[in-house]
Amino acid sequence: MALPAATISFPSTSIPTFHDCLENSHRILALLGAGLSAPSNLPTFRGVGNNRLWQNHDPAKLATPRAFADDPILAWRFYQDRRRQALDAQPNAAHVALAELAKHMGNDCCMLSMNIDGLSQRAGHPSDDAGGLLELHGNLFSLKCSNRECDYVEKDNVDRSLIPEHVPDTEIALPKCPRCSYLLRPDIVWFTEPLSSSVTQGADRWIAAGPIDLVLVVGTTAQVWPAAGYVDSAIERGARVAMVDIDRGDLVPGSGELGLTSRDWFFVGVAADLVPAMLEPILK
Repeated sequence: MALPAATISFPSTSIPTFHDCLENSHRILALLGAGLSAPSNLPTFRGVGNNRLWQNHDPAKLATPRAFADDPILAWRFYQDRRRQALDAQPNAAHVALAELAKHMGNDCCMLSMNIDGLSQRAGHPSDDAGGLLELHGNLFSLKCSNRECDYVEKDNVDRSLIPEHVPDTEIALPKCPRCSYLLRPDIVWFTEPLSSSVTQGADRWIAAGPIDLVLVVGTTAQVWPAAGYVDSAIERGARVAMVDIDRGDLVPGSGELGLTSRDWFFVGVAADLVPAMLEPILK
């Protein structure tokens, strides 16, 4: 049954009232999704290729440990394409504005990114000891050994020729671990895999450290778990929410996963346009 109109509490669309909240916020959490990088002409994961397919393959079915084990050549072709797309993309104004916010607030800011494209780092986002950026799903440019008994990890590998453009039907061309000679894989979280314990523990520690004044939700409707749980935890600690997304979608004010109310904000539009305007007091 639909709620009577008088009982529905709609979030605000007022930039000035948001500025007032921003300028009086001492601890800020941000959750960043694919809509942050979309203005950089970077395809979203499920939008890769025509009809949301990649060379006639469902990307979701390639992003699993089983897919890599069954056909590592196909999996690496897919991820090498994604690496090249990310390297060809440039950080947009929203990436830069969020990086400046993180620098401004230092340890009083924590940003949880569901993106694996590395654009936030290229925009100048500080390391996780000051304005931390915690990558919930890993990074395309980090590699790790597929041997569970080997802890080899390689960071910041931006080699465009890591995988030959035309991979032969043999694993000989795929990157190998220099320690144990097993195949390397992207250091990202695939479906059925848990998030990195170091990342989740870092997020939990930051959230538990004190009250949270504001949560920025940029480029996602925060309906994917466990990422959405961090937003809920911040709300429980007193945070108000400001959501930025290209459309309102199915999120109903006063209900749904976040339950936005009149004390919160929902800004509809392109993140590259909206986020710099929202953070303008910090960016002066």
